[in-house]
Amino acid sequence: MQKITKYKKNITSLVVLTLVLMVSGASCKKEQETGTLYGINTDKVSGEPVKGVNVELLSTDYKAQTGTDGWYKFTEVEMGEYELQVSKQSYSFVKKQVTVQNNSVRGDAQIEQVPTFQYNGHTYMVAPEAEEHMILTYAHYSYCQNLSQYGYSDWRLPTIEELQQMYIDKDNIGGFQDKVYWSSTYSRNVSSGDLYYCVLFSNGNVQEALPSSFLRVRPIRVEK
Repeated sequence: MQKITKYKKNITSLVVLTLVLMVSGASCKKEQETGTLYGINTDKVSGEPVKGVNVELLSTDYKAQTGTDGWYKFTEVEMGEYELQVSKQSYSFVKKQVTVQNNSVRGDAQIEQVPTFQYNGHTYMVAPEAEEHMILTYAHYSYCQNLSQYGYSDWRLPTIEELQQMYIDKDNIGGFQDKVYWSSTYSRNVSSGDLYYCVLFSNGNVQEALPSSFLRVRPIRVEK
């Protein structure tokens, strides 16, 4: 009887030990399946750290905003492939793939300050000027709608009012020539026929042009 009791005790001890080892092993495994993702966000032109950058690891709850040093850090991130999103108002929009391993992984990003202007309570981003003169239809339906710049793809031609504001702020925006630029606004002058407004950037004069005219193009987008 004593032998049977002793045998049962040994079995019980063995089961308990096995469970302890399993739990311990699972705990170690869990620790090994997480890592740290950190990095710095810098200005693409100056190379300096950028403050106030929103950093998000998509499909997770990890979010941060950089301080004056431009750094962020996410700890205990499960191992795997992620998409890192970096954004700041009036800067380029960046998405990049990162692989988190069971150690510390860097995810740096460079962002570029975008030319902007203010109009009617909104902030507008301004894309670089197109290299070629364009007819209106091509500028609107092909060039602007297919443009991907600074990480954004919702570019369009400015209205005549927006284009006039761009002329007022042209020195701050930069990159303009003393040429005529398209707007997307149809002429309100009935006697003018099928014409669209445009602006001569040497003096700010509003003009009218046929859609078949070859003019300069400077796309814009409204910051959300």
